[in-house]
Amino acid sequence: MSKIQEKPTWLTIMENGSAGEARTKALLLDRFWVLERSVDIDGADFIVQRRQTMYRLESGEALLGLVQAKFLQDTSTTVYINPDYVFDENTQARDAFFLVAHTGVEDGQYMYFLTAREIMSNFQRVPAENKKNALKYRLPGAEILVEKYRLSRSQILNSIERALMKADAEKNKTFFSPYVRDVDAYAKPFELNLENCQRHAMVDKDRHEGMIGNVNVLKKKTPKLIADIKHLLLLAQTLKESLDPIEAAYAADELNHEIGELGRAGMLPSYERESKYLSELIKETYSLSFYNKYHREGKWQTWLDALEKFRSDVTQFLLAGVDGSATHLQIEVQFAEDALIGSVTMTAVTIERGNYSAEGRVSNSDRIIRISAPLPKAPADAAAIARFVDNLEPLFEEKFSQLVLWTYKYHHPDNWIGVN
Repeated sequence: MSKIQEKPTWLTIMENGSAGEARTKALLLDRFWVLERSVDIDGADFIVQRRQTMYRLESGEALLGLVQAKFLQDTSTTVYINPDYVFDENTQARDAFFLVAHTGVEDGQYMYFLTAREIMSNFQRVPAENKKNALKYRLPGAEILVEKYRLSRSQILNSIERALMKADAEKNKTFFSPYVRDVDAYAKPFELNLENCQRHAMVDKDRHEGMIGNVNVLKKKTPKLIADIKHLLLLAQTLKESLDPIEAAYAADELNHEIGELGRAGMLPSYERESKYLSELIKETYSLSFYNKYHREGKWQTWLDALEKFRSDVTQFLLAGVDGSATHLQIEVQFAEDALIGSVTMTAVTIERGNYSAEGRVSNSDRIIRISAPLPKAPADAAAIARFVDNLEPLFEEKFSQLVLWTYKYHHPDNWIGVN
């Protein structure tokens, strides 16, 4: 007789995951509209909405629930839950997350149901130092497969429905915006304030609050702008797909009219009107973010020392005298993480004054600031040099803050917004 081959573990896991997924979906379809978000080897997530014909799933008005399906072969199986599902940014239990755990086969099938609040209250998180499942909630099978969590189909469906009827609308939209297309279009903008955009004590209070206010003015326009753009997309889609010449022409005319109205209403920025304002706002956000960052990281005195070194090096270079035919000075500052500024190199460059334009290009590879600036009329005159350095210093600060912030947080193209 041939020996019966033992089933591999990976196949058992996949079969269990499929069983939990199928049973959960069948349960939810009894009372909800269901959108399956993702599937993995041991379960699935389902987004559910109460059957209300007045709301489309993507309308932003419907309250949604997230149900995670798991299958436990026995009490030795452990379930891990992402903490982002369980609580929000204020560490409040989410009112729209539910876990449905299945066990057993054929006539021995049972379902166990837990809310986010129950998971937070009754289970522990994995320590941060653990490489696997760090900070996730650990739910041992022996603690899930107990009588208090074992509910009937009707009890589970009633619990989900009651929770969705009481759910906080704004929190619901925020939670589901990454999962459901356009659900965030109607949500209130996330505005900056002194809590989420903190100011260091040595940073000017009025400047900081002014920057926040200016950015929020733009943010407050976005809900209507998103709705209007969606309307433009529908018109553009009609124009693209219609084989009726009258319909296509009508859509084109409406599209042209609506774009013009948005521009006149200030909803779509006019490049000529808004570019200078936005450029100044970008510079201000760079400057204040740079000050906050250096104060926060304890680098402020190092920065002041580096700034003084910059002033001294430029002054000494000019006092030493340059070729009388030179009309521009090129300054290159090498950025170094540890020393803040690696070196300052200055070279007199002979170019036509009429072709002069300020330049502050930053290279990702060598991380160098390059600034071209006109020399004073009398390079050897100390007073003229002092005035020149005073005027040059803000440009140096601006370019250096751009370099530090972009290399610190962002990846940017060679020519990026904010450069004159």
